[in-house]
Amino acid sequence: MKKTILDRIEGILGWPIKRALKYFLKPGSAEYNYARSLAIYLNEKHYKNPDWEPFDDLMGVLTQIDNMISGLIRDEFDKEETQRKDMYNE
Repeated sequence: MKKTILDRIEGILGWPIKRALKYFLKPGSAEYNYARSLAIYLNEKHYKNPDWEPFDDLMGVLTQIDNMISGLIRDEFDKEETQRKDMYNE
């Protein structure tokens, strides 16, 4: 069997690079990836916070989405309330 570059590096270094890569590059569940992409979209579209990052687990990302949506709803409510007050003050 022909050795790959990774096999050769593992032989030189003495530690399992292929196993480490599988661990670190393991994709999340489909649910996590979907929630993560929604959270990233919400941040980029409505908040544009360059320091924001999605959490590493599904419940964390769902909590972030919940918080962002709650903020959007609150902002919309505040706008409507301001418009009502302005309408009656004229």
